[in-house]
Amino acid sequence: MVAGSASDDVGRDELLVRVARAVSRSNGHFAVLVDGALTVKWASETVSSVLGWPDVVGRNVIGLIHPDDVELALLGIMHHTTNAEAYSQLDRATMVDPVTVRLQHLDGSWVQVQVTLVNHLADPEIGGLFGICQQVVDRSDMELAIDLMSRNAAIERVLPVVARYAERTGAGQRCQVIWWPEGQTRIEVAPDSAPLPGPPATMVETTRSTREAQQLSRSSATPEQAAELFDEYAVLWTAPVLAPEGRDVLGVMAIWGEVEFDLVLKQADHPAIRLATLALVDHRYKSMLRWDASHDSLTRVHNRSGFAAALGATDGPCALLYLDLDDFKPVNDRFGHESGDRVLVRAAERISRAVREIDVVARLGGDEFAVICPGVDPDQAVEIARRISRAVARPVRIGGEPVKVGVSVGIAAAERPDERSRLLARADEALYRAKAEGKRRIAVAPAVGDDLDR
Repeated sequence: MVAGSASDDVGRDELLVRVARAVSRSNGHFAVLVDGALTVKWASETVSSVLGWPDVVGRNVIGLIHPDDVELALLGIMHHTTNAEAYSQLDRATMVDPVTVRLQHLDGSWVQVQVTLVNHLADPEIGGLFGICQQVVDRSDMELAIDLMSRNAAIERVLPVVARYAERTGAGQRCQVIWWPEGQTRIEVAPDSAPLPGPPATMVETTRSTREAQQLSRSSATPEQAAELFDEYAVLWTAPVLAPEGRDVLGVMAIWGEVEFDLVLKQADHPAIRLATLALVDHRYKSMLRWDASHDSLTRVHNRSGFAAALGATDGPCALLYLDLDDFKPVNDRFGHESGDRVLVRAAERISRAVREIDVVARLGGDEFAVICPGVDPDQAVEIARRISRAVARPVRIGGEPVKVGVSVGIAAAERPDERSRLLARADEALYRAKAEGKRRIAVAPAVGDDLDR
């Protein structure tokens, strides 16, 4: 028996307590036993996870009920107490329909709870009303997450809402959603949650590799794990967020519990897991669509649309390099378009490796490429163009035969955003002059308002 139970004798009331504990292990559930004066005789341990009170035994339940809900609660209680004798002739554990009332949390807030009363007043061993209580789930975060997805909100905004929804349906557990955009690991935490330590990397990797939920409790943790991970939370549970076909783990939902018993959130059942899956699948699908819309399918660099968007998003001074491959047409004519495509792919790879990480490489069509170089002056742009020229000039082997192409470059620079509208045209004019002077040449367009060529 636990302290505060209805009786210290092992018997029917002990069985009742065991049943109450089992019922209360569902997230958001707890159970209480009150006498005819409505004083709490026993309460399951989970009352603290829902209402925050460490112990409610000895308290009158009316003091916990919102003033506006007291009349409704008393109607149900009176129905039981006034009909106790009739109930005992029919069934010693007769129920009435549940009522929903607000109970006071330790922090002063109100928790909406659905209460089902079971009449044991006539039972000499129990002698009370048994209340089975379930926290009413606030689904506003689920609706918000769905609304954010429908409005194409960034995944960074959606996942914290999903985690918060999981918390609200998990009787106080704290949740994290861990996912892998572009091969990276990022942790999203509900913004109104207490900061949580990240789950052990080995536990996350096991979840990813086995596609099964993992659990680590204080009782099963090593002393080192307990000291590092369980200062505040008792149970860690991770579940995979699977793609619909179940072959790909898109992320992991990590849940920290404040109670020792097994958590009952299941990967296949809990709506937060399904919601996280929808959000991640939706994000991946839309990311693929956005990537396809802004990138060249052959060379994998930006296309003309992606180039225009990147140029428009560039702040401050920048230079634009307009590139045209030399001697590319003979490759197509001699070896065919398939070999020509291989040369284009190799040229795009070499251009991308020759520029800085912040530079944007695009294929504008055919054998024409462009590079946006933020924050560089014309002299620095010329040095980047020379690196590109040396990289592209290296032979490409086609059918065992070395084939060479070169590149001509036109460069234009802009100091202010209002100069950017003609940047491509000015770079194109410089490229035309470079081609007219011969192959593998670099030409720089005059500065805006300057008639002198470099």
